[in-house]
Amino acid sequence: MPIFVESPQRVHRFGALGAYQGLRVLVNEGIFEKGNPKGIIIAQFHNTPFCFYRSLYGLKLLDQTEESHKVLTGILWSSLARYYFFMTSANWGLWHHKLLLDELLQLPVIFDKSHFATAKIFDVVNRLINYHPTARDLNHPDGVDENEITAQRNLWERELDGAVFELYDLSEEQKDLVRDFCEVTLPFYYQPFNSMGSMPAGEHTEISWLKENYIDIFSRRWNAYLKANTVMRAHLHLGAHGTMMALEFFPADKVDAWELDVNDNSWQYVLDQIEKALRYPMGTSQIIIDGIVHAVSDDSIIIVKRNERRFWTRSLAREDADITLYKRMVGPSEKDGSDC
Repeated sequence: MPIFVESPQRVHRFGALGAYQGLRVLVNEGIFEKGNPKGIIIAQFHNTPFCFYRSLYGLKLLDQTEESHKVLTGILWSSLARYYFFMTSANWGLWHHKLLLDELLQLPVIFDKSHFATAKIFDVVNRLINYHPTARDLNHPDGVDENEITAQRNLWERELDGAVFELYDLSEEQKDLVRDFCEVTLPFYYQPFNSMGSMPAGEHTEISWLKENYIDIFSRRWNAYLKANTVMRAHLHLGAHGTMMALEFFPADKVDAWELDVNDNSWQYVLDQIEKALRYPMGTSQIIIDGIVHAVSDDSIIIVKRNERRFWTRSLAREDADITLYKRMVGPSEKDGSDC
């Protein structure tokens, strides 16, 4: 006969009691996606005892010092951690965006107290933690303007990113890859119609972003292979009612006057140059279907893509430069007349 016992009044689990006290870093399981920017990892440094629910992870280090825990906090706040976890997490980007504990523990963390970047991260994290200005409103007319508070935090966060990049000894290419992801790719993932990634890369009123983030980087990649006192310059062409953009790069003397301008009535010229370089005609509709064109001739390089910033980032400038360099070195194929 089964023996029945009286049901308990409540059932509870204590959890990991060691994570409720001492120096620790608390990391939220879910990804913060309500504010702007979206896709933020929530991590906090704590040293006061309290318990918490299972939606938080408590990380305690063997080195029970404030510096090591705050350095870990700074790494988790950085753009590098956002890039790393989006690329490696099994859930972020699919459904119920969150970090699993096993994934969190796989983050490669560097603790090098002799590295100058470690002290820099510790200093910036302290500034961010202790920055609690009173925002200006009706009750606090002498407070700090909200835009000024945001600008100050953004400045320190960029400083934190720079220190984390130095700690991990990232190259310029790797830094740009992380920045492009956090500034363009991830916002486009959450807001595909009104984020920076969907904004026009080239237009009459604004071409400085394109010049800084794409043209200058592409040109520097090519300049190493040009003759002395010769640099790569560019013309910008718009077509298909501004939805497609072509950059025509050409070598020029370094002392020649040059100013990047926008041409919106030269699209047929671009198509003619592409036909000469590729040795087969390519209309606007075919370019739109293919999505991207790299045409390399003896006189110029033409790159055609959609006129959206996500296609003209710093990392893609290096990738396009390498592709066109390869095409120029290999030359056209004698078999089919193509330049691939």
